[in-house]
Amino acid sequence: MKSLFFVFVLSLPLLGQQAVQLSLAPIRAEAKMAFTAEMDRAAKGDCPNQVTSAEIDACYKTALLQSRSNLNAFRSAIRMSIQARERLFPPLMLKDFEASEQAWDRYSATQTQVTADMVDNPEDKSSSAAATEIGLIRSHLRDLDKIYNILLHNNCGACLADQ
Repeated sequence: MKSLFFVFVLSLPLLGQQAVQLSLAPIRAEAKMAFTAEMDRAAKGDCPNQVTSAEIDACYKTALLQSRSNLNAFRSAIRMSIQARERLFPPLMLKDFEASEQAWDRYSATQTQVTADMVDNPEDKSSSAAATEIGLIRSHLRDLDKIYNILLHNNCGACLADQ
C-alpha cells in the first residue's frame, strides 16, 4: 500500500503536465491553422488573376484583411500559451511580447506608408501598400514561429515540470 501511495504522489506532477498539454492543444491548433493558411496563400500568390487596378486593389484589400486576421490569431495563441504557463514564465514575458508587437506594428505601419509614398500612380498606392504589409506580416509570422517555437509546437514536458 505504501508503494502505491508513493507512485501516486510521484505521478501528480505528470497529471498536471498532461492537463496543461491538453489545454494547449486547441491553442496550438489555432496557431498552426493561422500560420499554415497564411503560408499557403503566400505560395499561391495573392492576386494572380486580377487585371485592372480596381480589381487588384479590391483583391489586395481582402488579402490584407485575411493576413491581419491570421496574424492576430497567431498572436493570440502565443499570448494564451504564455499565460497557460505563467508559473514557468514571469509576467514580464507577456509584457515583453506585447511591447515587441507594438513596436513591430509601428515599424510595419511606417514601412507600408513609405511604400505608398514611393508609388507615383495614385491608383496603385493602396494595392502597393497592402502588398508590402502582407509581405511584412508573413515575414513576421515566420519570425514569431521561430521565436515561440517551444510554446507553439513542442510538448516540452520538461518545460512544464514546475507546473
